[in-house]
Amino acid sequence: MTDRVLPNLLPVADVGAFDRTVDDAIGIEAPPPRVSTIRATTYEALNAIRSGNLFAAGTRNRLVVLLTDGESEQFDAPEVGRGLAGIRLLAVRFWGARESIFGAGGSADAAYRPDPTGAELLAELARTMRGQTVDESRLCAAAADLRRLAERGPTVEAANEERPSTPLAPYVAALALLPLAYAAKRA
Repeated sequence: MTDRVLPNLLPVADVGAFDRTVDDAIGIEAPPPRVSTIRATTYEALNAIRSGNLFAAGTRNRLVVLLTDGESEQFDAPEVGRGLAGIRLLAVRFWGARESIFGAGGSADAAYRPDPTGAELLAELARTMRGQTVDESRLCAAAADLRRLAERGPTVEAANEERPSTPLAPYVAALALLPLAYAAKRA
């Protein structure tokens, strides 16, 4: 999330797809923010969750897990919370006072300064959404909180079928060679 929400990981029964998504989901400015500023992230972008059809109609218990550094432009937490009424938030904050942002060339962004006030902004947002924040140093607590928040209401255990894969490249290569074989036969 920067100035828009990118739902990378939706609840799915396919463990392999879940794992691949987790492996590929995290990246800095991927995609980049719409506007280039010192701090592009804004929690107001979370309002897109309400209109993004991310939850099935009739879903009563909704939970968003947000992995963030906690830094955001100023925003109206009660307004964002009202826009997300009925959705709980579990925010895991990954932040350090000595962190840096590095560009593609490997050099540190001289304009970036870690913002310690992000913890208060994130906590205020979590309160308005009846959720909570957890620091990266307490990941076990975050997992316990996630289980507690997510295990409400009916659940359905889905079977995860491993489907065999069929490599298609040999067939495509054979088809590509057909005209050559035909030409050789005619010659």
